[in-house]
Amino acid sequence: MHIALDVSNMARPQATGVAVYARRLISGIAHLETPHRFSLVSRLSRFRQRQHLASPPDSRFRRKWILEPFNLLFGRQVDL
Repeated sequence: MHIALDVSNMARPQATGVAVYARRLISGIAHLETPHRFSLVSRLSRFRQRQHLASPPDSRFRRKWILEPFNLLFGRQVDL
């Protein structure tokens, strides 16, 4: 299964509650032994703040950029 997680809120200098939750969720998923693939999706408007985004923890995770509010073509590439 290919799962997309919106991590746009992580692209801020100060971590919000949602950003902290997203970081912990990604860390927790990374420790699981699962065959699923994950895309860490961020809005293109946050590109300038990309240094605040977490790096993909392993090869199951990929970073993707989408246009706002969402990219219709990207939705066909993920299951959840």
